[in-house]
Amino acid sequence: MMTVRRLGLLSLVLAGVAMVGCDKKIKLTFVNDTPQAREVEFTTPDGTVELGTIRPAGKASEEVKIAKDDLPARCTYAAGDMTGQFTIRKDSPGSMIIYVDKSREVGPGNKKTEMKTTKEKEVKDKVVEQGTVVE
Repeated sequence: MMTVRRLGLLSLVLAGVAMVGCDKKIKLTFVNDTPQAREVEFTTPDGTVELGTIRPAGKASEEVKIAKDDLPARCTYAAGDMTGQFTIRKDSPGSMIIYVDKSREVGPGNKKTEMKTTKEKEVKDKVVEQGTVVE
């Protein structure tokens, strides 16, 4: 009985030690809200990741691991001629969405702060001819 208690206590201590030294895992999703395809790459403290070409209205994701010692991690990205930066912190959500769009500020978000694109179009009056109806 005493051995079982010791094993239980030992496993709790080992689990606590393992949790303290964990790396930060985060899923980065890049969304292309521009009208042309863009070549996307981003840089973390571990190096540069090339996501490849993202078509208009398309997206690409990559899961990265940041060492605990590197947090907060300053990251940069390039999407064609556009660049930006974001920071991964200890308390960052498990996923971030980075929007690439010239008409608004680009940067990270998550599902709760997802930005929606709205398009406005002017509707012009249309002239309708009226005539006499003969029955």
